[in-house]
Amino acid sequence: MSAPTGTNAATGGFAAQRAVIPTLSVPMEWGDPAGLVLILQPKAAWFKSNIPDSTGGITQGFGDVLALGGGVAYNAGAFRLIGDATTVLSGDNSMDNLTNTVTDDLVWSAGASWDAGGRYDLTISAFATNAFGPTPATSLLATPDQSIGTGVSVSGEF
Repeated sequence: MSAPTGTNAATGGFAAQRAVIPTLSVPMEWGDPAGLVLILQPKAAWFKSNIPDSTGGITQGFGDVLALGGGVAYNAGAFRLIGDATTVLSGDNSMDNLTNTVTDDLVWSAGASWDAGGRYDLTISAFATNAFGPTPATSLLATPDQSIGTGVSVSGEF
């Protein structure tokens, strides 16, 4: 598996943090799992502040990031709706694709799933997000230029 990289639009160089990224997350949930659940999640990650890049130079990293996330999950029978957003309280979590400088941007995700049931117990899910990746560290990062990733999955027991 390759490490996430950032490409400098001015030089074409890329930088990858090839070291442990310490993270801390404390998710808390309140509510009725069969109905509405509220989520609060303080998060922190300690990225490097400067990273050697492929051109032999140094690229600015994100450094220490402290953020607060919140979300909701709503279950209505066979349907489930989920949404969350994380705002940066201290530090930076994205890159400005025009200036190649670090910025802080809202990270969000939204999705829905439908338990179709039936012989194979099918579940169909769809989501959209601007999170850079699925790991504890990369989910704290927003994609440059607020690019949106989307996905659809179908699962079941066959």
